[in-house]
Amino acid sequence: MHKIFLIDNSVITYKELISLVNGEINTEYLSEFELLLINKIKYLTGNNILNFDDLIEKIKSSSNQITLETSGTTGLPKVINHTIQSITKNIKISDDRCNDIWGFTYNPNKMAGYQVLFQAILNGNTIVNLFKYQFEEISNRIQKYNITHISATPTFYKLLTSEAIDYLNVKHISLGGEGSDLETHRKIQKRFPNAKIKNIYASTEVSSLLASEGEYFKISEYNKEFIKVSDGKLKVHRNLVGNSNDITFDGDWYDTGDLIEMIDSTKFKIVGREGNLINIGGYQVNPIYIENKINEIEYVKLSNVYSKSNSILGNILVCDIVLFVSKSVADIKTDIKRLLNEYEVPTKINIVDEIKINENGKISRK
Repeated sequence: MHKIFLIDNSVITYKELISLVNGEINTEYLSEFELLLINKIKYLTGNNILNFDDLIEKIKSSSNQITLETSGTTGLPKVINHTIQSITKNIKISDDRCNDIWGFTYNPNKMAGYQVLFQAILNGNTIVNLFKYQFEEISNRIQKYNITHISATPTFYKLLTSEAIDYLNVKHISLGGEGSDLETHRKIQKRFPNAKIKNIYASTEVSSLLASEGEYFKISEYNKEFIKVSDGKLKVHRNLVGNSNDITFDGDWYDTGDLIEMIDSTKFKIVGREGNLINIGGYQVNPIYIENKINEIEYVKLSNVYSKSNSILGNILVCDIVLFVSKSVADIKTDIKRLLNEYEVPTKINIVDEIKINENGKISRK
């Protein structure tokens, strides 16, 4: 039996993948997701593949540029060009990874999607598509196809772990794309009891950069020449940044805009984005920090904090909140006040049925 490359609407083996890339099989039966991944591989390899080893070598040696666009959540989107070498620089390839089965949660056109694709294909792994599926179907697929590895955003895991389902088959969890907190890590460990958890710092501009086993990252001796914290923000040397006309450097350094809290001289946590801070009555408040504190309340499933203009106060904080059980707004606000400073407590709380998640696996910000 031939090893499976991809499971979505169809089951595509690696043998079929090579035939599809070579144009030897009709692609009309493929889903949009299946066709997208195959075309990405074809772009790097051309259409004269001899076998799987030849496929891998042509991917590794490809000189084609991969053009990506940032989300633009804190300004205009930036266009970044990467090589296959810069995207895969931290990907691990070894024989003991050959039986891994990856759950694909990310937009395939984004950096995280490319990294999962290459992590899987360079090790000859199986990919199971989870992208754009409802969480009930995602849960079913994780169990049905014995997925062993998942890479996703903290928001994805918050929603997935909100149901009392344990995923015993998953061996490795990685999370990134947003800041994470200790409570999220605890929930993941509870629902994935056999999984090793990795916290990844990556971005479209720099690809994968840092990894840790908790919410804190460390600047090691190896990377201290290329990564630094100054003015409370993470900065990266131009040698690690993709090629772009949209990026401005201060000397040799790129300001990521990620806000940093130093724990000690080498250890830090990411607490938010500079462009996401909100001025409330003269205080600069961090909506991500507020959300994380609210999400610690046991009856809260998910929250989204944002600002709204007010003719008297200038800006007020608003919180949309999804609950596990029925609670009054007054009770919710009382519990929030125990966790936050007065100026951080949302003025208005909306109890909603759901909070929209965008295709990058993050909350759709207002």
